[in-house]
Amino acid sequence: MSHKKLIISNSTLHSFASCETKGILHTMGYCGEPSEANPKLMAGKCAHLCLEAWLQGKSPDECLQVFTDSYKHFSDTYIPDKGKFSQLRWENLTKILSTYLALNPLNAMDFDVVETERQVLVELYSDSEVTILFSDKMDGKVRMHASGALASMEHKTGEWMDDEWFNRYDMDGQITGHIVAASVTENATIQNSGESVGSVIVNAIQFNQIPDLNDPTKRKKNGDFKSCSTHHIPLDQCVLDHVKWARREFSRSLSDITLWRLETVRQALAYYHMLQDTGNDLVAVSTIPMRGLLNGHCARCEFKPFCASGKRNQGYLMKQPPRDDAVLSSGLYNA
Repeated sequence: MSHKKLIISNSTLHSFASCETKGILHTMGYCGEPSEANPKLMAGKCAHLCLEAWLQGKSPDECLQVFTDSYKHFSDTYIPDKGKFSQLRWENLTKILSTYLALNPLNAMDFDVVETERQVLVELYSDSEVTILFSDKMDGKVRMHASGALASMEHKTGEWMDDEWFNRYDMDGQITGHIVAASVTENATIQNSGESVGSVIVNAIQFNQIPDLNDPTKRKKNGDFKSCSTHHIPLDQCVLDHVKWARREFSRSLSDITLWRLETVRQALAYYHMLQDTGNDLVAVSTIPMRGLLNGHCARCEFKPFCASGKRNQGYLMKQPPRDDAVLSSGLYNA
């Protein structure tokens, strides 16, 4: 048997842990819905491009142009003016990102940028049969002014962000994976050989609906703006108060990282054996367990119609769009 190389990522580990069937189908290149069916994913992806330009020191106008170039056509084509997902219209998100960039100049931050976005590959395990590599796309690496310590930067967007939302990262393996990856120096792709990174800065921007002052329904009969139901002052006086963001730091100890490695390797080996068993064959997927039946993930899974058909109706599956060559895709390869 030839030696194999298994590449895994945070998203692969999450998919596989929630349901083995979901993880295997993703690795085989399938999805259950077209990309335009997930505006949140597209909005977040294009906002990341804008924030990458911000970390590179580009001007607010340049950053917003990056967002416009990548997102406006999608917004005009797929996102409705009213109703579900309308808060993700280009016009609304541009107001949010414009305010964020204006009030967060890079030279006023409490950190210096060391690196911007980079793909990282870290070896976690190797035996005579398989080598397991962890792939991560780092949004950035910064050095904190107060402590001088390095931290990974992770951009997040979402419709609502509060303390409960942030608390999900207290024991999230995704954060630990970012720390492991960020500790690898550029071009050192096998073993951690860089200066230690002990934390992740989650840079979160809320993508909520901002009051549209051009909307005639926002005015009284006399032409004055109506009062804001949240701030109880005229809407034109509190528009900026509706734009919300926060940065929080999450740390991991050496024992946290050790436990993450052990659990990641355990999951990865189970994933490897299932990939071997299915051999990229959709028919063989019928033999893969469905953990979602027990943990509730089936309710919102994109593959729900396929699995409900007994994994027989392949019409519920579609091929994912071509992957970015710069991204190290999860899967099984010959070493």
